[in-house]
Amino acid sequence: MQKAIPNLLITNLENTGLFYVATWERMQDILKQMGVKAAPIIDSDLGFDLCRREGIKAIAIGSFTKAGDVFRTDVKVLDAETKRILKSANIKGTGVDSILDSQIDALSREMSLGLGIDKAKVEAAPLRVKDITTPSLQAYDYFLKGKAAYNLVNWEEAKKNLTKALEIDPTFAMAYVYLAWANYNTGDIKAQNETIEKAMALSNKTSQKDRLYLEAGYALFIQQDLDKHYALLKELVQKYPDEKWAFHYLGDFLMMNREDFAGAASQFEKWHKLDPQNPNAMSHLIGVSYLMGDFKKAAEYIKMHDAVAPPDPYNLTVQGIMYGLMGQFDKSVAKYKEALEIQPDISYAFLWLTKTYAVREEFEESIKWANEYISRASSAGLKSEAYCQRGFYHYWRGIFKDALSDFDRADKMAEKAENWLNKAYALEGKGTIYLAMGEFELGRASFENELKILVGRVREQVPFHKAYVAWRLGNLALGQGQIDSAKANISEIKTILPEIEGKDKSRMTALRDLLQGEVLLAQGDLDGALAAGQKACGPGSPYWNQGYRYYGLFNEYTSYYLDLVAKVFAKKGDVAGAISEYENLLKMPSTYKSVYFVHPLYHYRLGVLYERAGQVLKARAQYERFLELWKNADPGQLEVEDAKKRLAAL
Repeated sequence: MQKAIPNLLITNLENTGLFYVATWERMQDILKQMGVKAAPIIDSDLGFDLCRREGIKAIAIGSFTKAGDVFRTDVKVLDAETKRILKSANIKGTGVDSILDSQIDALSREMSLGLGIDKAKVEAAPLRVKDITTPSLQAYDYFLKGKAAYNLVNWEEAKKNLTKALEIDPTFAMAYVYLAWANYNTGDIKAQNETIEKAMALSNKTSQKDRLYLEAGYALFIQQDLDKHYALLKELVQKYPDEKWAFHYLGDFLMMNREDFAGAASQFEKWHKLDPQNPNAMSHLIGVSYLMGDFKKAAEYIKMHDAVAPPDPYNLTVQGIMYGLMGQFDKSVAKYKEALEIQPDISYAFLWLTKTYAVREEFEESIKWANEYISRASSAGLKSEAYCQRGFYHYWRGIFKDALSDFDRADKMAEKAENWLNKAYALEGKGTIYLAMGEFELGRASFENELKILVGRVREQVPFHKAYVAWRLGNLALGQGQIDSAKANISEIKTILPEIEGKDKSRMTALRDLLQGEVLLAQGDLDGALAAGQKACGPGSPYWNQGYRYYGLFNEYTSYYLDLVAKVFAKKGDVAGAISEYENLLKMPSTYKSVYFVHPLYHYRLGVLYERAGQVLKARAQYERFLELWKNADPGQLEVEDAKKRLAAL
């Protein structure tokens, strides 16, 4: 009750729209800035100091007592400057439920009158707290626990408490909203959508502020209207400038959905200003700083975080990504493992551990951690992501049958969770493998199904996805020797490009140029192919300067095609030029800022070039490296057999 009664009064009074009320979280944040440890109770002297610091005109001081089954609440409203009593009230009722049923509302009316609000306005105000929260104090208690766990990025603990709240009160709208976001963060899109739909059906049982959160979530999850989601978040921060979580969500949207890192940083800084000791705010500022390439600022926020809070899994994972972007992979791995020691099921850490080992071409370790991710993933949505990861690493090492099996599992898990983006990833993986195996019609079917999912189900960034799949189908057409079809795909990409915005436009332009170069190479126009390749993957291209795509299909698979210039040089007979290109490509994974992985086939192709140049020792080293990486490849791979023969001859 010490937590519930103040929070309920705040919610009720705030919802009247008659005056500003400092939320309980805001009061705790101010106390931290005053150097006072957060506590469940704020005594009156400290309360007056808090009000003076924040410019608050009045303070409510209260208590509750219980005699038998009678509960009584007492409140005094005082002028924060003079400490003069403006209003005193005491309300009693039978049974604990009377607090929510009548006492909070009665106290709210008396407090409003004590603050000088016109009686007619008070009578007209919506003062029915159980109608905008819950009639159950027990449900409200679980809600507060779930909300606290959510804010600490502990999704499973949040889901557990919010589910308990809803078992007690299935009409508690905001418990559904937080549960929907927790499901979103664990990839359970079916549960996410079902939950937010239930919340929307109860939208009349929310406060004005909470309704904005609800409608923003509904716009994102169900309507998939990013502009509406953005507008509602902006309305939240305008109407409630001390609502730090609104700045959190708005910053996340700008960072992840718009790739507006500077805009995201601005929102996170406002969040941080409201609560300078909040470790979650600092973690977000670390992340957005390194995404802008400002590692110095990111390091400063790490120091700030460590000065006020113990290590937490989310922050450690964020630090791990930063070190990876800097090419400091040992530090990166250490941070991920430290995060997993604290929270053994944190999905981010598994995801990035597998990537980091793969960047270093340590695929055995990568598979090991992908296996761990699969076994510990707490939901079908996360398992589908984990199977996609492992499937990719199998494919990258020529183990196509196992990769197909993993992508099939990922597909089924994604279908179960209705996680359509993960289903698209699984279809992308299957299409890629079929293309590598020469199963062109199966590959075409996979890519076309992927596009149907992206356009029909995901419905975000549709122009980019249409162009991306056209690029995929263009490469498939080239594999079949259908140059005219590939040219048609290039024309399709050119038509779509004006509809694509931001960094995605330059990324797609680079892919178009790559495909154009491959077509010219197939036609024997080596100079044209070289120009297209240098434009697509030379210095200044998205591969080198624009960083990874925060969400999407851009990075892993496209890096296979970056040796176009090397292939053109080899075709021209410029062996030295081709060698130089491959050597540069092999140096690229010193960081996963731009391209995650170099394909093992590059080692084989470089070995052939070294052999042609008479550099026997270097040729042997590349063949050996390739054969080590593809030691478990499916039988009959032509490159493996050729590398073995060449190595034996050398």
